[in-house]
Amino acid sequence: NLQNDQFLVWCYRAILGREPDTKGMNDWMHSLSNGTGREQVMEFFRNVVREENTFEMIRWKASLAIRGVKPVQLQFKTNQLPGMII
Repeated sequence: NLQNDQFLVWCYRAILGREPDTKGMNDWMHSLSNGTGREQVMEFFRNVVREENTFEMIRWKASLAIRGVKPVQLQFKTNQLPGMII
């Protein structure tokens, strides 16, 4: 079993693909010690990735539209991590 700090570092690295920032780490440690469940934390991190991916897709489609390109059948794959889909 991972300690809370190890769990959070894993979330940052595996889900967000970056190292944790000090404020975020401290805020999440506080939340975990006050009853926030790990599933809730992971769901928050996955939602951040979903929102970033959605924003990038919208921005990409807008850049195509500016150039007069119409994406016909676009297929997007979900980000996949071992044991979870985000």
